[in-house]
Parts: sequence; structure tokens; C-alpha cells
Amino acid sequence: MRTLNRYVAAQLTGPFFLALALFTGLFFTDRLFDVLDKILGHGLSLWDGARLLGYMVPNLGLMTVPMATLTAALMTYGRMSADNEIVATSSAGVSLSRLALPALAGAGLVTALMLASSQSAIPATNRAYQALAFEAFSRHAAVVMKERTFVDAFDQYVCFVGKVDSSKDLLEDVQIHVPKTRTAPPQDIRARQGTFLRDPKSMTIKMELGKGILEWPRLKDSA
Repeated sequence: MRTLNRYVAAQLTGPFFLALALFTGLFFTDRLFDVLDKILGHGLSLWDGARLLGYMVPNLGLMTVPMATLTAALMTYGRMSADNEIVATSSAGVSLSRLALPALAGAGLVTALMLASSQSAIPATNRAYQALAFEAFSRHAAVVMKERTFVDAFDQYVCFVGKVDSSKDLLEDVQIHVPKTRTAPPQDIRARQGTFLRDPKSMTIKMELGKGILEWPRLKDSA
């Protein structure tokens, strides 16, 4: 039985790591392009970008590891069924539940690892990601802004900046559209200049505007 267990476990290992690499790559691609855009187009350093990507991997594991486990089991037992190995082991007196024991043991090990990582490793990497993102973007807060491009990176606000000086975090010809809510009409903010304020305690970056006006449509009187 030990030989059978080692055989099934070996057959599960290859598809597991193959599926893990495939799923991680698929989920990783979207985040990779976002970080590359900030590196190539907005001045984020290559080292900071690589560290941000590295801190994303443990979170991806919460999704990709269970998916890889299921895929490995389906591929392994599907191949064994196609090669009549399950029929052969059944003829030798090995039950299906006994044949599934290596997969169940592997799934239990993966579950234990995921529970442990969700309590320690993943919260730690999330905090490290937030601290690094705040530190990196504090040095160049204008990294999220593009000249003469509408940007919706600030909650529901849509921003348009005529000129960006990333070295000094200065903005010129700033326009911000505040969408309509249940209690307020849509508003437009126009300012000649703007800059960024940083709060290390809450790890937030705010935009301060100067020499600006606030515009909103006049509501018609109901008659």
C-alpha cells in the first residue's frame, strides 16, 4: 500500500504545480500590467514595482492553490481511469476510497497551510504592501496622474490635469468632477494649481487645491 500511495502522490504532484503556475500567471497578469504602467510611464522605481508584485503573491495563493489542488486531482484520476489503472487496482482488492486517500491527505495538508498562512503570512504581506505603496507613492504622489487624461483613481471623483510636475508633486489646471448623489447635484471643481498632502498615520494621500472655484448647476424651482 505504501508503494501505491507514493505512486498516486507522485502523479498528483506534477499536475498540481503545473496548474498552480498556470493559475498564478493568469491572475498575476492583470496586476503586472498595472505595475508596469506605473514603472514605465509614471516614474515608479523597478525595485519598488518588483516588491509590490512580490507582496501580491500570497493573496493570489488563497485562490490559486485550491484551484490547483482540484485540477491535479481531476487530471490524475482522470488519466488513471483512461489507462484502466483504477480497474486494475479494484481487481486487486483496492477500494476507490483507499485509492483516493493520497488526494485527501494532500487536500488536508493544503487546507492546513492555507489556514496558517491566512492567519500570519497573508496579513503580514498585506501590511507590508500598504506600507510600501504609501512610501513609494508618497515620494511621487503624482504617479497616478497623467497629463490631459481623465483619471478616476480617487474614489468616485474624475480628475483632469493639464500639467503634472512629478518631481515636485505639483499639478496645474486641475479639474475635478464630483458625481451626483441623492442629496447633492453634480459639482465641478476648477483650480489653477494643486499638490498632495501625506498622512503617515492613516497612510493616506490627499490633494490640496489652490486658486479654485466650485461650480454646480442651478436647480429648477418646482411649480
